Amino acid sequence: MKKRLLCLSLALVSQGSLASPWIDAGDTQLKNSIDLLVSYGVIHHPVNQYPLMWQGIASDLVDIDRATLPQEVMFALQHVEHSLRVAKLKRDSGVRAYYSSDAKLTQGFAPRDKAKAGLDTYGLMTSENVSAKVQVNYQRDGLDGKTTNYDGSHLAVLFDNWAVSAERLSYWWKFKQ
Repeated sequence: MKKRLLCLSLALVSQGSLASPWIDAGDTQLKNSIDLLVSYGVIHHPVNQYPLMWQGIASDLVDIDRATLPQEVMFALQHVEHSLRVAKLKRDSGVRAYYSSDAKLTQGFAPRDKAKAGLDTYGLMTSENVSAKVQVNYQRDGLDGKTTNYDGSHLAVLFDNWAVSAERLSYWWKFKQ
């Protein structure tokens, strides 16, 4: 079973993959740009939930009077619009390697480097109503004692403004302290 998942994930990574309907929770610069646009009334949808979906933000960016916006708000708007264009791509894939002298649990929504060294790979595909991500993570000297996990993988189906998903998340209470 593990070999099949590994082969599937590598195939997805090699083909590229699809974009996620959610904003990356670890992208604090994008979140700051979104918060600035909310402060100036450009974005009206709630942005204080997790995970934050692109759908509401994209609809708020359709009709904007750009002539009245200050320069810093225009910069934030361009940042969010660029990130939205990237998110609309049908495929995405990536590899991330990390090394640290000590394994630590960091706080926040970003990926956690919970091992001394590791390699994370993913393939993401999105259609109009379905998003699937297979992520295979290898770690050495991990806090949970495992060498391989699938944290970050998901399958989501969108129904209008509802999302039904099955996800494999990293939970802080599973680790030895």
